[in-house]
Amino acid sequence: MIVSIMLRWLRTHRAGLLGWSAGLIGVTSMYLPFYTTVALDPELMDQYMSALPPEVVSAFGFDDITSPGGYVHSTVFGLLGLVLVLIAGITRGVRAIAGDEQTGSLETEVTAAVDRRDVYIGRALGVTVFVVILGLVTGVATALISGPSGLDLPLDRVAAGVAALTLLGVVHALIALAVGAATGRPNIALGVAVIAAVLGYFAHNLGPMIAEGIERFSPFYWAYGNRPLSEGFDWGGLGLLLILTVVAFVAGLVTFPRRDLGV
Repeated sequence: MIVSIMLRWLRTHRAGLLGWSAGLIGVTSMYLPFYTTVALDPELMDQYMSALPPEVVSAFGFDDITSPGGYVHSTVFGLLGLVLVLIAGITRGVRAIAGDEQTGSLETEVTAAVDRRDVYIGRALGVTVFVVILGLVTGVATALISGPSGLDLPLDRVAAGVAALTLLGVVHALIALAVGAATGRPNIALGVAVIAAVLGYFAHNLGPMIAEGIERFSPFYWAYGNRPLSEGFDWGGLGLLLILTVVAFVAGLVTFPRRDLGV
């Protein structure tokens, strides 16, 4: 039953999955080929970076932009690609329970002889698979473009970046799902997830300029503090992201069956 719920949800969102995948492929294809220009004249890029405050350059990873891993992170995995994955994951998380409840689309499943926990688990798995596919699409596009663009990133570094990007997307998607499942209010779910993402992003990138060590509380630091595209897997950081993912999932699983639904 859970698997059928998951597959039905994914079929409903297959057009969106194709659209977001195309967007990520477009971003990757647009930025990565420009690395040849950066690599040919790294001194010029250093001059551009020197015009920025040193704290900002370090915080956003621009100090390593002339290396293959640093460039891919600064342009795709830590910037536009990350934004697309977060938006896609959060919006799907909001719609999976709270959004469909508001429009009445959830009524068919919850009023049938189906345990509400099964509905929640099935849709949570659907959202997770949705984000995982987007992460894999980004990774495959990066791996294919890496050679022709002169990046020559090892596959294990690409895999490490994909794992970090994907878990970040899943964490925020399930936060949106859990809040929506607990409240039935899509606006609240969207607001909480977006605030969590914005605070986490700025804590990681600008937190050290405000208070020493504050970045260590950010999921973005857990994902990217070790610069996976340059250094490889950071199992400790990925483990913390996985724990947060489980906590968000369980919070929605506990609250959703106990709440009166507006269907």
